[in-house]
Amino acid sequence: MHTDYTGQGVDQLAECIRKIKENPEDRRIVMSAWNPADLNEMALPPCHMFCQFYVDTLNNEVSCQMYQRSADMGLGVPFNIASYALLTHLVAHVTGRKAGDFVHVIGDAHVYLNHVDALKEQLTR
Repeated sequence: MHTDYTGQGVDQLAECIRKIKENPEDRRIVMSAWNPADLNEMALPPCHMFCQFYVDTLNNEVSCQMYQRSADMGLGVPFNIASYALLTHLVAHVTGRKAGDFVHVIGDAHVYLNHVDALKEQLTR
């Protein structure tokens, strides 16, 4: 299966799963959300750029760290947290491990003006 529709794709998720199973100490268990060849054709490159999986062999856990270049704190960040936390659990499950930590690193966090009132209300709950 070609994952970038040009016949030259790589299934990065399958590679991460393979590495976790076969070489859990590998420091290159990474996935990129960017396809540099397509950046000029995109309206907006993905805000989440890449993630790296870490395996704790003593506790049989898989953790994930994701870097996000730009973070809409009102809408995008909650979705990204849920998505990557779920991904961490799914990867742990298919590799026979427990889900460990999800670490979210943000480059530029921002709140849009039209989200301020809703976020203030959330903070009161």
